[in-house]
Amino acid sequence: MRKRAFLMLAVILLSSCANGNVDGLLRTYNDPSDDAPAADSYRTPYAIYLSWQEDEAADGFILLRADDDGCYDFRELYRGTGTAYADRFTGLESVERYVYRLDKVRGEMLFKGSRLVPAVSTSAVRDEYEDNGAMERATLLETECRASLTVCRYVHEDTLDCDEDWYAVYIRPHRKAYVMLEQLDYGGAVSTLASGADTDFYRMSEDGSSAPIQNKVKFVLENDGHRARNVCFKVYPDMANVLPEGAGTRILLYQVTLEEEVP
Repeated sequence: MRKRAFLMLAVILLSSCANGNVDGLLRTYNDPSDDAPAADSYRTPYAIYLSWQEDEAADGFILLRADDDGCYDFRELYRGTGTAYADRFTGLESVERYVYRLDKVRGEMLFKGSRLVPAVSTSAVRDEYEDNGAMERATLLETECRASLTVCRYVHEDTLDCDEDWYAVYIRPHRKAYVMLEQLDYGGAVSTLASGADTDFYRMSEDGSSAPIQNKVKFVLENDGHRARNVCFKVYPDMANVLPEGAGTRILLYQVTLEEEVP
C-alpha cells in the first residue's frame, strides 16, 4: 500500500510539472496579509499616489476610496494585479480628504482590508527643500528660502499630518546670526500680515526650547563655541491657531531670510 501511494504521489507531481503547475504546488497556504497602501498626497497637484507590496498569497488587489467623514462609503477604484495607482482629481479647487482601503482576492475568496490610510487632494506640492523634516537633513540657509508647510487633521482616528522644516545657518565662533521670517498669503507672493504680528509659526532651537515667530521680526542664532559650525532651528505650525479643533487642512507659505552675522 505504501509503495502504491508513493507511486500515485509521484505521478501527480510529474503531471503537475508537465502541465506547468509547479508554482501552484509550491504556493503558500497562508491567507493574504492585511495591508494598508502607502499614500503620497504632495507629489503633484490634485493627485494622490498609492502603492502597496506584492503578496504571494493573493491573486489580485482591489483599491477602494471613501470620503474622510467617518461614514466611509467605499467605492472601487482599481482591480488587478498591479501594485500602484494614481488617483487624479479634475475640476477640484478645494481641499478634499479621503481614506483608502486595500482588499485582496485569492481564488473566489475576498479578504477585506481592515487598515485605512488617509490622504488629501490639494494644490500643495512638496517644496524644493524637502525632505528637511529632521535636524540631520536641515536645509542650509545661505540667503533666503521660500517654503510651505501643510497641516491636515483627518476624521479617521483624529490623524494629524503636520509638516515641519529644519534649517541650518553656518556661524563662525563666538558670533551671532539674525534670521527673519515673513508669512506669505497662500497663492500670492506678498504678505498682508503686519510687521510684528504673530505668525502661524513657532521656531524650535537645538536645545528643544520653542518661541512664537513674529512677522518680519529678526530672531538671533548664536554660536558660543570655539569652532565654526551649523546652528539649526525648526519652523513648525502653531496648531492652536492653525487648526484649533476638528478636521481640516491648512497650507502655510513663508519666506525665511538670513539677515546678517555679527560678533
